[in-house]
Amino acid sequence: MQLEFKLNRLESTRMIGPLVDRHWEEFRTAKQRGEMVAWCSGPLFVFPYAMGMKPHFMAGYASYCATRRAADQVLEAAEADGELPDTCSYHRLHMGMAAAVKKGIPIREDVILPIPDLMLDGRVCTEMSHYAEALYRRHHIPVVAVDMPRSHRESDIPILEAFVEGQINATLIPILEEICGRPYNYDRLSEILDILKKTPVIRNECWEYFKLIPSPWSLWDYGVSLAPVVYLMGKPETIPYYESVKAERARRARELLL
Repeated sequence: MQLEFKLNRLESTRMIGPLVDRHWEEFRTAKQRGEMVAWCSGPLFVFPYAMGMKPHFMAGYASYCATRRAADQVLEAAEADGELPDTCSYHRLHMGMAAAVKKGIPIREDVILPIPDLMLDGRVCTEMSHYAEALYRRHHIPVVAVDMPRSHRESDIPILEAFVEGQINATLIPILEEICGRPYNYDRLSEILDILKKTPVIRNECWEYFKLIPSPWSLWDYGVSLAPVVYLMGKPETIPYYESVKAERARRARELLL
C-alpha cells in the first residue's frame, strides 16, 4: 500500500523569507552605515538593540550558513585556523568566519558578517563561554559575560533573578554606555520588551491549534515561525506576522469542522 502525502503549508509563512533576508542584509551592511555591531549568545540581544546597535543572535548563524550551503566551507576555515572538528559547530562557524575576515581565508561573501564591537555572552550552555573566550583571546573582540544559571526549584527563581539583574546593572549596562558614549536608553528597552512579550502570547495561542485533529498547521510551520523571534528580536513586524498566522490557522480550523 502506497501512502500519499499532501503538503498544505501555511501561506502566512511566505512572509518569513523577505523578513529574514532583510535582517541579514541590514546586519551585513551595518558598519557601512556607521552602526555599531554586537554578537549575542543567549537572550542578551535586547540590551545592545535598545542602544541602536545591530545585534546578531549567534545561534541563527548556523541555519543561515546551512541554507546558503556554506556551512562546510566556514567550518573548514575554522579547522584551517586550528579549531578542533569535535567542538560545537556554533563555535566553529563563528571562529571560522572571523578567521576568514581577519586572515583572508576565502568563504562565500554573503556569509561574512561584520566583526563586532562587542560580544555579549549570556551563558546558558558551557560552549558559549568557550567561544566568547576564544573570540577575545584570538581576535581581540571585547566580551561581556552574564552568567544565567538554570533554576531547579521554584524557590530558586527570585535568587537567580537578582543575581542576573545584578550582573546586568553592574557590568553590562555601564559597558554599553561606555562603548556607545551615551546614557542607556531604558525607554527604548521597554518598547522592545513590550513587543517581545506580546509576540509569544500570540504564538502560544497558535500552539493551541496543535490540539485539533487533524491539525490545521504542522511542526514545519511552527519551526519556520521561530524566525521572527530569533531574527527580528523585538521589531514591530513580529506582531503582524503572528497575527496573520493565527488568523490563517483559525480559518483552517473552521474549515476542518465543516
